[in-house]
Amino acid sequence: MKGIITAAGKGMRSGLDGKFRKEMLPMYDIRNGKLILRPIIDLIIYRMMENNINDIAVVFLQRTQ
Repeated sequence: MKGIITAAGKGMRSGLDGKFRKEMLPMYDIRNGKLILRPIIDLIIYRMMENNINDIAVVFLQRTQ
């Protein structure tokens, strides 16, 4: 199965003011019974792969006009 992750925004509404990529913000997760801290993008990809979505595309750049 195929999946796409759109991570192209600047994160302005998150209060980061574009200083830090929002997809790299750390989040807690439980893997193998252990609490770990991982970037959001890692958690999304991990969950997609758990659900047999193995062909994953990530869009990072925002289109300029």
